[in-house]
Amino acid sequence: MVVVLRWLLAGQALIEAYVEMRKVGSGRGQVSAYPRQLESLIRLAEAHARMRLSDVVDVDDVQEARRYPEHT
Repeated sequence: MVVVLRWLLAGQALIEAYVEMRKVGSGRGQVSAYPRQLESLIRLAEAHARMRLSDVVDVDDVQEARRYPEHT
């Protein structure tokens, strides 16, 4: 049950991050995030979880994945 709850929370965090990315360009009438960016965010979160030697993506992994593109 705990793993499922962590997975659901991480999934919700991914959705919120994607919606936020889409809102950035909507004020200018542009699309600022595409499904490809969502897929990249998921892969980055999974990679961060693997770095922690975890099989489960956590909200912290999503937050780190969101932070990464800002610093590149």
